[in-house]
Amino acid sequence: KLLRMNRDDKHIFAVYVAKLFENQQIYRDCHIPITDEDVLHRILTVLRLGIGEELILFDTQKNFRAIISDIKKHKMLTVTIRDIQVNARPRLGIEFILPLLKRE
Repeated sequence: KLLRMNRDDKHIFAVYVAKLFENQQIYRDCHIPITDEDVLHRILTVLRLGIGEELILFDTQKNFRAIISDIKKHKMLTVTIRDIQVNARPRLGIEFILPLLKRE
C-alpha cells in the first residue's frame, strides 16, 4: 500500500543546536531568540525558511518543535516553541569480541 501525501503535507526540517538552550527555561508557547550565526545561516540561507514555517530544533537531551515568528535582518530569529519532547535513549547494546588466535 502506497502512502499518498496531501498538498498540505510538507517536510519539517530538523536543526541541531548544541548548547543553544543551555541556560534558558524552555516551555510550551514561549518565544526564544536565536542569534547564533551558524544556526541562523542554516535556517535562513541553507534551508530558506521564513516566518510561519515549522522546524525542529534539537540537542542531545530534547527536541523542540517550533514555528518561526520573527526575523530581524538575518541577525536574529525568534521562534515560538510548540512542543517539547525528551530524546529517547537507544536500547542498542554493542559487544566487541576478539577471536583467540592459535599459536603455531
